[in-house]
Amino acid sequence: MDFIRIGRLLSLLVVAFYLWSWRGDGGGGFELPLRGITWMALALAAIWIPEQLGQLSGLAGRRLDKPSPPVLVAILGWIMLILPALMYGLR
Repeated sequence: MDFIRIGRLLSLLVVAFYLWSWRGDGGGGFELPLRGITWMALALAAIWIPEQLGQLSGLAGRRLDKPSPPVLVAILGWIMLILPALMYGLR
């Protein structure tokens, strides 16, 4: 298995953990409203397709005028994915 497949598998495991720990019953665990699901979808997109997301430019006027390195896009995706768990742990 290459690193890309391992990263994708690990990211799915993290999302599965979030969804499992939420369980929708409101008894402890993470609260996961629609914003949380959207956040996880954006993080997964950054991890799974960093090349395509890194090529996007011109979306924010002059701020995004050059392509971003795929490695940085993937790192940002991992930060976005792990951040809720870190915030929950620091509470």
